[in-house]
Amino acid sequence: FDLDDIDILRDNFLEVNFEQPVKIGGANLEVSILRAGRLLGGGMWRIKREPDDILYAVDFNHRREAHLDGANDSLSSSGLKKPTAMITDGFNITTGLQPRQREREKPHDKFLRKVIGKLRSNGNVLLPTDCSGRVLELLLLLEKFWEKNKFSYPI
Repeated sequence: FDLDDIDILRDNFLEVNFEQPVKIGGANLEVSILRAGRLLGGGMWRIKREPDDILYAVDFNHRREAHLDGANDSLSSSGLKKPTAMITDGFNITTGLQPRQREREKPHDKFLRKVIGKLRSNGNVLLPTDCSGRVLELLLLLEKFWEKNKFSYPI
């Protein structure tokens, strides 16, 4: 491949919005991207060809987060009730097997308690994370907690 091939590929890009159906060729195939609720801009793919309606959702989150609505909102507004098949991964498969949320300390509370404990003992906290992942959620969580408790520690 050379730069001409890249130019040809770029000329064939099609920009789409979330939930915008796109017909593919003459194969009676339609695809659309739905919000995955996991990362900013992340999506799940709905692939529709009558009578099948397939959901390709490898990295998604059904719960509402501090900065994103969960995938359930996108699924509801798209009209996708029960797909013929769902393609996903098993990374979080044991999540549902953990004790119920109200029976244990919430993960955010435990995280904040450890951060504040370290800062109060004159320590430093370094949170290694990728810039496109959950960093926005962490920053929002810390900012709200800081404002609520009127902390003077720098973020």
